[in-house]
Amino acid sequence: MKMSSLNLFNVSLIILSIICSSTAQIMLKIGTNRIGNQISNIVDFFLKAASTPQIIAGVSLHVGALLFWLLALRRVDVSYAYPFISLGFVFVMFMSAIWLRETVSLDRIIGVILILMGIIYVARS
Repeated sequence: MKMSSLNLFNVSLIILSIICSSTAQIMLKIGTNRIGNQISNIVDFFLKAASTPQIIAGVSLHVGALLFWLLALRRVDVSYAYPFISLGFVFVMFMSAIWLRETVSLDRIIGVILILMGIIYVARS
């Protein structure tokens, strides 16, 4: 059975999955920053992490990302969908620059441009 690839709904499912996953990474980083480095015991760290709202949100977003991904895989070939995962690098770079005030170097920007070119190439195939 030939699966349909280039379809706005299919691509939307993939993009939603990647946005959820990328946002989850930012939330997890914010949550671990809130916990800080004062906790040296791993059990205490996990207990604190399990009660930190940003970490709970990050884990929930990862579950949402998985659900969108599963819906997408029902409709498209994995060899078509999987290269889009690299969009996560692009989204996380921009989100971390905006929300976490992380520095984005010229090398990272060039890398993101190359990633985008690759995704466009795969999407057109």
